[in-house]
This record gives sequence, C-alpha cells and structure tokens, in this order.
Amino acid sequence: MKSVKPPAPQEPAPSAATLGSARSPDLAVAGLLLAVLLLGLTGSLVLLARSAADPGRSGRFTALFPPGWSAEARLAALVAADVHPGARELDPGGGRARG
Repeated sequence: MKSVKPPAPQEPAPSAATLGSARSPDLAVAGLLLAVLLLGLTGSLVLLARSAADPGRSGRFTALFPPGWSAEARLAALVAADVHPGARELDPGGGRARG
C-alpha cells in the first residue's frame, strides 16, 4: 500500500491589514524624507525673506555682479537701483556701495 502524505500547511492569504503593515516602513521613510525636505525648503525661504534689504535702510553693502560685466555696466546697474556708489574701484566680483 502506498502512503499518502498529508498536504503541507499553506500560509493564509494576505489580508488588507497584512499588506498595509508590510508597506508601513517604506511609507514611514518616505514621509520622513518628505518632512525633512519640506523643513529645509521652509527654512531656506525664511532665511531668504529675512536677508532681503529693507528699502529704507541706508549703510554699506556689497553688490555682486555676473562675471564679465564691464565697470560701466556695473555702475549703470547700481544707478538704476538708486544706489550711490561710494567707491569708484569696482573689482570683477562686486564693489562697495552706499545705499
């Protein structure tokens, strides 16, 4: 007589609760990454807004220009911005000016 082996126990079919818990670590990591990115973006925007010059403020500041601009172009940009240059020597990267 031939012996018959009992069928191997099968794992239950995954339920909706089981599938959700299997993905939760990935969702947690993605959520954490999104939170860090949003926090960094928000911080950058706050710093950018706080660093803007107040239009009524006077004093010295450094004006930066793109490389290759001539001294006349830099001076014209300063005058167009209603800035009174305090120094005639405008080095290639920027110049000192009084606002």
